[in-house]
Amino acid sequence: MKLPFYSDDYEGEFVIHNVSLTDGVRTEDREWIPRTIMNDDHRGYAVVVGNGNSRVRKQFSLEYIENHSGGLLANKRCQTYGCNAIYRDMKPDFTVTMLDDMTKEIADSGFSENNIVYTTARNVVKYPGKFHLIPQNISYYNSGTTATYLACFDKHKEVYLIGFDNQRDPELTNNVYADTENYPSSTEPSSDAKWIAHMKVIFDSYKDVNFHWVNDNPAYTFPDDWKWCKNVKYLDYRTFISDMDIGVQLKYNWKD
Repeated sequence: MKLPFYSDDYEGEFVIHNVSLTDGVRTEDREWIPRTIMNDDHRGYAVVVGNGNSRVRKQFSLEYIENHSGGLLANKRCQTYGCNAIYRDMKPDFTVTMLDDMTKEIADSGFSENNIVYTTARNVVKYPGKFHLIPQNISYYNSGTTATYLACFDKHKEVYLIGFDNQRDPELTNNVYADTENYPSSTEPSSDAKWIAHMKVIFDSYKDVNFHWVNDNPAYTFPDDWKWCKNVKYLDYRTFISDMDIGVQLKYNWKD
């Protein structure tokens, strides 16, 4: 995989959808999948929605960014990137699914027929006409990291990360959809080492992007490894809402 990698550099790619071995000779059935999403007309602001519990707050609703107008003259209108079961609660501009069970759920739901959903080449082949191929066919990142990569690939320069929590307690699963269909139990042990390392690769690769980690407690889940990334800054929700000109009435106790 090449990083940094941008939409200007991408026309499509070959994917292998069948491999056979005859008399010791390997034969691959390859198919060219062209770039299907042209996302070059935007303001440079992206909100990537992870599914960590920190994004569930009385003061903030996903509808604020789903219907975000961008404030005065729409100069801060953002595009949204979400992960997996996010489609149950909002319609991001772009959704990423990597896991087999979630991909099947989204395919069966009909959501991908009228919305842009990215997935791996294997799933694109498995569900013809339902999904879009992740550029460079990334399959070893999780959905949150892949969604962040896509925001950078689309040339956004201000990327806000909400619900990007690490697994603070390795004996629990920090996910708003834990205990629901196609998700693990909230009491299932979890590890975030790969996720933290992969996100750092994205931060280090896209040095021209400003990443804003949105959380109301900077000590809560910010990994130590990310503190070395000069283009990653902490932002509380109140400042995020103000900076993005979301227009929410700030009348709550912001410590809740």
